[in-house]
Amino acid sequence: MTELTLEELRQNTDDWVKDMNSKVEQLTNVPDTVVENTGNIQHNYELVTDLRSEIEDLKQEIKLLKLMHLVALKEKNLKH
Repeated sequence: MTELTLEELRQNTDDWVKDMNSKVEQLTNVPDTVVENTGNIQHNYELVTDLRSEIEDLKQEIKLLKLMHLVALKEKNLKH
């Protein structure tokens, strides 16, 4: 087993601390990204919900137009 000198031990400890600080710094940047992604997901959900509502409205309008067209065709056929 090799013996470490005090300077080697100090250097190894410094390297380990620097490595840990780097990893902690990366972790502190993650919450900002998570918060931003959460906001984006919420915004997208709201857009999808609004679009669903608009699609339903359009479906109802299409049904109404079809009925109006059928009534117009029946009236036209009755006149002839």
